[in-house]
Amino acid sequence: MDLISFARARKACICEPGEARSQGGSVLLKFRVDDKDGEYRFQQEDIFPNEWLRAGESEEEEVFRRFYGAVWFADRLARRYDKIKKDLKKEEGDVSIVIQNGKWYFVAILVQLLNGFSAADNVQGMKMQDFSKFRISLSEIEERLWKGIPYFAKMLVHYHEVHTEYGKLDSNFFKKSDCCKVLVRDMKQVWYAGQEEVQGADDEAAGWMMRFMDLFREVIPEKGEKEQQSEPALPGGHESYVILDGKRFPVKSKAEALQRMTEYILIRYPQVREMLWDNTSNWLIPKQKQLPGPEGYFRNVREITAGGRVYQVGTSSNTKMKCYQL
Repeated sequence: MDLISFARARKACICEPGEARSQGGSVLLKFRVDDKDGEYRFQQEDIFPNEWLRAGESEEEEVFRRFYGAVWFADRLARRYDKIKKDLKKEEGDVSIVIQNGKWYFVAILVQLLNGFSAADNVQGMKMQDFSKFRISLSEIEERLWKGIPYFAKMLVHYHEVHTEYGKLDSNFFKKSDCCKVLVRDMKQVWYAGQEEVQGADDEAAGWMMRFMDLFREVIPEKGEKEQQSEPALPGGHESYVILDGKRFPVKSKAEALQRMTEYILIRYPQVREMLWDNTSNWLIPKQKQLPGPEGYFRNVREITAGGRVYQVGTSSNTKMKCYQL
């Protein structure tokens, strides 16, 4: 998943499928200069919230899960949608239009449903989608997509018949997100209150909402269900450890684990040091080089020494990918 795909998936997760569909990389990843400190920031702070960019090591994982816990799932779901729609039974009229153009609408709606319509207050007291407890994988719902996509299309068609204020149901309809946000609001009401409690709901639209949601009901964690531990404690009294040369080294954080592994490789295999720069230059560099900025990969910088040189390791994000690169 590249950064543009990441941004599109994030947009879908926050119920902005229109922007995920219509905005290009130059818009999604646009920078601005902050008037207060002169630093570069992403223009769209809902994709890259300041809470994440400024998170310290102790809070980094919690903040990442809250904002991005469903992004990988959303990206995989969008890719699977593209493949499935080619093999679905041919539909006609508006249902066909929805299936052909509604990928990001489908992703946005299903993510909200599978996340239990969860929201939390951010530091400014505003409600934000909270994905801290999102644990569903694509494999758990993949077989349901063959029915889920047509159900979604029929639900949206009937919903649009009542909400014609959002314009004609054509390809341009899916470049805006207004209808999706209202639809998700009504789906949440149906989910918690039942079809008969939704005032002014169209029977056909509400009926298809129930069919669609019931299809995925079994895989949605019940409210209050005990959350699975993402990193259970390991034997020996330590939460985590790394094994290097057959010896076990306890570590207190992923950042420390990354630092130890990087140091081990640079010392043990000096012949590969220069080869590393092709893959790791955005988070591992010799100290005499200037850091590329205070944010991003080079937050929470740690230093290691190997072969008489000092190296700087950015340990702030995407530790798994860095370990794969090593």
